Amino acid sequence: MSESPRSEGEALFEQYLASQGLTFEFEKQHEGKSKRPDYAIEWKFKTIVFDAKEFKPPETFPTRFGGFYDPYTRIREKIEQGATSLESTSMSPAGWCCGI
Repeated sequence: MSESPRSEGEALFEQYLASQGLTFEFEKQHEGKSKRPDYAIEWKFKTIVFDAKEFKPPETFPTRFGGFYDPYTRIREKIEQGATSLESTSMSPAGWCCGI
């Protein structure tokens, strides 16, 4: 499989992992799983998988309730996207820890 180009958010996440001294595998194939999580690390003899999500600033800031900006909806959408991506992985018998 050819390596996928990294987004800016993925590149930043990789820098963070490296700054913590963590080695990772990008889009590693896991036995018995059809989906490939963005990142996998081994930590304390456990596999931890991550789905990296990138936020771009909104073109406009919709306001509610008297003029303040509520980022909750956009954050919740990214969490739901990541949860869907990791769903098949997180239900593994190994009980992997997953992060978004």
